[in-house]
Amino acid sequence: MTMDDMLPVAPLLDRLGFFSLEVWSGSIFECCMRFLKEDPWERLAKLKEKLPRTPLKVLTRAQNLFGFRIFPDDVVYTFTKHAVRNGCDVFSIFDALNDMRNMEVPIKAVKREGAIAEACVLYAVNPIYTVDKFVEIGKTLEGFGCDIFSIHDSSGILAPSVAFDLVQRLKKALNIRVCLHFHCTTGMAMMSYWEGCRAGADIIDTSISPLSGGASLPPTEGMVAGFIGTAHDPKFDMTLLNDVKEYFSKLWEKVFCRL
Repeated sequence: MTMDDMLPVAPLLDRLGFFSLEVWSGSIFECCMRFLKEDPWERLAKLKEKLPRTPLKVLTRAQNLFGFRIFPDDVVYTFTKHAVRNGCDVFSIFDALNDMRNMEVPIKAVKREGAIAEACVLYAVNPIYTVDKFVEIGKTLEGFGCDIFSIHDSSGILAPSVAFDLVQRLKKALNIRVCLHFHCTTGMAMMSYWEGCRAGADIIDTSISPLSGGASLPPTEGMVAGFIGTAHDPKFDMTLLNDVKEYFSKLWEKVFCRL
């Protein structure tokens, strides 16, 4: 999506009351500059102007930042300083190999600038990554100073029963918020979100329905509607959400034709 695709709907999104909106991904510089011929810094500034009430979230590749190699510590600190000054409020930090050594400096750089550090661990099913291991990782990342511990299940393999057990254990062991970021790859994500929230998860990541499902995240409207009348009800305006959905439905047709 181009900036012209995003900016018209931003004021509507700003009225909903999200914890944050993710506006930069790990590949933002490559996508903006190589494929769209746009300035990612300009995108950030314009979105910040249109979203004054909603914190802006960026996904970074830990010590790799937005590139494909390890950067020196001073580069990480300097880049983070400028990112915060230009509108980044929440940094979602992950390492592709769950290597904690690559996450410590980025977390400290974010905290130095007064922003929110969300440390992410990639979920896997194997003899190494047990529930105990994830709790251990959570404690390590909390020790680095992060504000939020996020479980990223990009493969959609985290079963609902495991989600409940994992979140329950994390909430007992950690003194920071727990976020869930599950993809719909296998179709379990919405059920796993439900169980994770029952166990005490504080935040879930979603995507507006025209852009949800499949390899993406669960639909925002579906999760909001499912929580109505429960202790987890975010009390979002469903009419506003539907207006956002309609915008992206039309945009999807436009972008598909463009491709």
